[in-house]
Amino acid sequence: MSAKLKITEPTGRIWELDLVPGNTYTIGRAKENSIVLNDRRVSRKHAFIGSDDERFKLIDGYIENGNLVRSVNHVFVNGSPTLEKHLIQGDAMV
Repeated sequence: MSAKLKITEPTGRIWELDLVPGNTYTIGRAKENSIVLNDRRVSRKHAFIGSDDERFKLIDGYIENGNLVRSVNHVFVNGSPTLEKHLIQGDAMV
């Protein structure tokens, strides 16, 4: 299983990240995230992508002290609010 995440920033900058099965990718404004997005709509700790059953899964929120804490700003996939979703080619995340 391999996947490529295409990221388009509000500035128009586009970049890609190869997702590796077994790795977890944190998303947010904070510098310690794997994917740092400089956008006021994004929480400091917004979401993360992990893999299970040979698929990548987007999860709204972050893990703190072993507990899942949902983001304040929420995650949208293909225009709909989403708490968790297995990603497929062509999904658009906001």
